[in-house]
Amino acid sequence: MAAYKIAHEMRYSTLRALLMLLQGGFTIENALSTWIAHTDNPQLKERLQPAWQALQQGQSLSTAFQCTQLFDEIALTALAAGEATHTLANVLHHLTEWEKIRHATHQKIQHALRYPKLIVCAALCMLIGMCVFVFPALSNLYLTLGKKLPPTLIFWNTVTAWCIAHVYLLLTGILALIYLSQQQAKKQQSKKQQRLHHTLRRWIMQLPFLTSLHHTYLLGAWYRIVYLALSTGLPLVRSVALAHPIMQTSRHHPHTYNTLITALTQGHSFAASLRHMAWAPPIALSYLELAEKTNQMPQTLQHLAEQTEQQWQDRLAILLTWLEPLLLLGLGGMLAGLLITLYVPLVNLGMG
Repeated sequence: MAAYKIAHEMRYSTLRALLMLLQGGFTIENALSTWIAHTDNPQLKERLQPAWQALQQGQSLSTAFQCTQLFDEIALTALAAGEATHTLANVLHHLTEWEKIRHATHQKIQHALRYPKLIVCAALCMLIGMCVFVFPALSNLYLTLGKKLPPTLIFWNTVTAWCIAHVYLLLTGILALIYLSQQQAKKQQSKKQQRLHHTLRRWIMQLPFLTSLHHTYLLGAWYRIVYLALSTGLPLVRSVALAHPIMQTSRHHPHTYNTLITALTQGHSFAASLRHMAWAPPIALSYLELAEKTNQMPQTLQHLAEQTEQQWQDRLAILLTWLEPLLLLGLGGMLAGLLITLYVPLVNLGMG
């Protein structure tokens, strides 16, 4: 959470500052150097300095910003489209507004996860209390009756004894993890850490519902980038090519993207080319077919982007709505199973 907040503040302040300076007549090199000189954030200065040096060497802004590790493929693709059509200020304006929307969505998710986090913490506190008070009392009761301890109680007694014996080591490790996480939020990730983060995210996205949710998000971003490129004056084929990096992270046939570009260069319609990609729903293809006949492609893509982003937010709301009861059922089932395995032997002893 801390890492995201720091990155969001860096992204939003940089985009807004560059937009204001470009509107004031600065070149992009002078705008970036002015922002680096006037920002009070030393971490941001450290991240933007290599980008400014890359601009001095003749690289584009989208290429230079890759080394900052602040902007994702969607933002970099939009910046590339703005530079290609000399409409960088317009793109920066759209990215600034989009960053605000993304931050509001992230805050909504964090707020929705607040209560489940409290539930997990309460369950952990309950488990610790059982390990300290309940399990020892049950063990003494079994020993008093001269009966053998059940396997579940033996396991938890072993875990409790180990934790008590190494309590200082555990506390030191927890404090070290908290400190390292705070420090990591202030530093750039290495390439190895980026690969690990990407691998973990890819494994999580293997879940069916999350896969669909992730694809919906990427499709909405893809519509928006193509719309933004078309609105700056780029032809359709080049606009679609600029949006290529977005769909590379999707599981829905990213290797067939070149087929889409090839079909467009051969004169096939946009809707017919997309139909073979299995990305867009049939209703979106119908909209695109009508847009090609009426020359309303940018407006239609903007409408599809807004519609798809709303669909993504609706699906996310459903996921967050079901998360709390499922979490309660899971934790309740675990605690109930634990208590049953501990108390059923006592009931059997009493009946015997």
